[in-house]
Amino acid sequence: MKPFITLLFTAVLSASAAIAQTPFAVTGPLGSGTGSAISSVAIPATGYQKIRIQYLNATSDAASGALTFYKASGSNVSTVLTTSTSGQTVITAVPYPGAAQNDVVVLHSYATNTVARGAVAMTGSNSITLQANLPFNLSPGDKIYLMLSNGTITVGAATKEVTAPTIFATSQGPALIDLSGTAACRINLVAGEYQ
Repeated sequence: MKPFITLLFTAVLSASAAIAQTPFAVTGPLGSGTGSAISSVAIPATGYQKIRIQYLNATSDAASGALTFYKASGSNVSTVLTTSTSGQTVITAVPYPGAAQNDVVVLHSYATNTVARGAVAMTGSNSITLQANLPFNLSPGDKIYLMLSNGTITVGAATKEVTAPTIFATSQGPALIDLSGTAACRINLVAGEYQ
């Protein structure tokens, strides 16, 4: 009987470890410019874990300021074929199905587990050209995810704090949050966990 109880206890501990949650907290850059400035936070996917956002604090300087939440569009993913260097706009990759100008994408460098927001300017048969320069190097095997808007929260010209057991969650792939403003908007903090 004692070996059975020990085995049962070990199984319960293993199951508890299997659903462990890993917390994260990130901040966004100061959005600057005129008219359509944004501050963005991208959160990398980690294998098959889901991303769950539980806290968000953001400041917008526009009366129409809003947070927009994005999730990855399932199979609409491109794989980088050759090294693409920071400071350039062209990525060598076969475009994901239906790729179009102004698509919002997340770039994922697996070597550094770094992600960033991008927007498509145009595509070719083996290339995706972004509207702005790459913020880091991409290597063969890195991914470009098409992101789809999946909800908004109005902020206005104010600081907004949102907290809940789950504000936003993804089922797979990275998460992206944009905050609109005019000259000085910022996502001050996003916190949550991988599960």
